Amino acid sequence: MTPQELEEELGASKIRPAYLIGGVEGLLREDCRGALRRAVLGDKFDAFQCDFIDGSTATPSAILDATKVISMLGERRYVELRMAATGKREKLFQSIQQVVVEQSNSSKDFTCVFAVIADKVDARASWVKSFKNPAVFVRCDPLKARSALTSFVRGEAKRRNIVLGTGVVESLLERAGTDLLVLRGEIEKLALLAGEKAKITESHVREVVADVAEEPIWDLTDAIGAGYPAIALRVLKRIIESGAPEPVILGALASHWRKLLRLRHGDDVPGHPFALKKLKGQAERYPLGRLEDGLREIWEVDEILKGRGLIGPRIALERLVLNLSR
Repeated sequence: MTPQELEEELGASKIRPAYLIGGVEGLLREDCRGALRRAVLGDKFDAFQCDFIDGSTATPSAILDATKVISMLGERRYVELRMAATGKREKLFQSIQQVVVEQSNSSKDFTCVFAVIADKVDARASWVKSFKNPAVFVRCDPLKARSALTSFVRGEAKRRNIVLGTGVVESLLERAGTDLLVLRGEIEKLALLAGEKAKITESHVREVVADVAEEPIWDLTDAIGAGYPAIALRVLKRIIESGAPEPVILGALASHWRKLLRLRHGDDVPGHPFALKKLKGQAERYPLGRLEDGLREIWEVDEILKGRGLIGPRIALERLVLNLSR
């Protein structure tokens, strides 16, 4: 099952007894997880209705026991197991398979919805194969086909109640790339610029969306300022591999960080009103002391780039980007 098919099922009030939501595309995975939880529990729910289990420390008995608890409110409970990224735990897999089989056998009158969330899934494993009708495996794989990316963009626009003009989808994909989290962020910016129920045009895209081929540093500072370390590291890798010198990258980061620090002090900085609004939002995310610490970290990396450190320039930049994004 695809994430879109899951959304359609949940929209039609069809809920299954067990779900495996797995795949490396984190944005789709978290979207599916949130949609399922809301479908079962609603926007406001009681703690007695749910259990959230950490797969890195969970015992098989804890999983089995959680799915057998009866809701005190007379409604279905939601039990979510988030699998650890690494490590093989055969007994844990066996308990998952047992729960899925039990849930499926009682699918006509199940009192609990069991969901397993995992980033890496081996479809050949027996516990994965147990997620068959009425249970289901929702595959959250990267969207590579142009048609799938187009569908994602149009879906995001529909959710924000905005209309995409002719050529907008193509222009957006060309300029912003195929990273789903970046695309979602750019669509949010376009929605803010145009307003609700407005029509987005190609001129809006050219005004708001940085061209990844020409201005990739904007993507880096946006990801850092928004607190997305994984995306920031991917963008940094792309910039370095394109041949950009490390001092140029660091200089851009230093300039961006100084703007955030000035805004946090209440000073003005020059720029387009939309860009300034975004910068102010980023500046407010950080305490003043954290911004000051970040500037010191940038200075320390500058010393490393000048040959006064014990680690290489690339590692130093990666550590810096990771720290600034937190």
